[in-house]
Amino acid sequence: MLGFSRWAQNCYIMQRILHLFLFTPLALPGKLPGRHAAVVNILYLFLLFPPLLSAQITYFGPTVGMSSTIYQFDTPVSYPGTSGYFEWLKEHSKNDYLLGAELTRSVQEHWEIRLGARFATSGYAQEDFQGFIEIDNTMVPLATNRLIVNHFFLEVPLAARYVFLSKKWSPYAEAGVCTNTYLTTRVSERISNEPNRFWERNAAVYPMNLRGEMAIGVQVKSFQGRICWFGQFTGRVQLLQIEKDTRNPGLDFAMETGCRFRLKA
Repeated sequence: MLGFSRWAQNCYIMQRILHLFLFTPLALPGKLPGRHAAVVNILYLFLLFPPLLSAQITYFGPTVGMSSTIYQFDTPVSYPGTSGYFEWLKEHSKNDYLLGAELTRSVQEHWEIRLGARFATSGYAQEDFQGFIEIDNTMVPLATNRLIVNHFFLEVPLAARYVFLSKKWSPYAEAGVCTNTYLTTRVSERISNEPNRFWERNAAVYPMNLRGEMAIGVQVKSFQGRICWFGQFTGRVQLLQIEKDTRNPGLDFAMETGCRFRLKA
């Protein structure tokens, strides 16, 4: 009976975490769409998987990283609210960033579950270098025209990790999914040294998207296992596209690093 009570308590805790990071941002405008409800149901299945509820050791801490996502434009378009100088066609991307916190819980000797919440950017950019002009026998660069589109998301990654060695340091491999809730967009344009910057909620961006992830990395434990440092390289596939007017084909990549602190049982 005691075991069932603990199982029920852990179920409730995980349910509240999921509501905090997923349901709250999406429920405000109205009813949760069927597409996004399906994503939430998938995450529930992972969160209620029995090994997670019998976890033994828990680590929690910050994580930072860089990534890049490919956006495929099949027809030429100009971004709304900009000068129209740049047209988007074919593939575009840019360097993106993430910052957040993650929790890992051991379930068996070599197996761990990872759950996190982090803010991340995703978008695309174009630059048009205008060349040089000679002034007093000196070549001076002209202004570079630039347009950067930055979407901001709240990401909730969930993955199963296999740690190869039960030692101070060990390589590991993991696989899982990441659900991304859209927050806002920042557009930065500069044409002939004239800046144009604004924030908006872009109607072409889906309120939520889903990504599959596989990663390899190394973790190092110090201070008698109280702190765990890690670094990993992640391959990512977009399972549900980010925008209505673009596609996200192929394999994207991300690099992450951070540290986690062991929590008391």
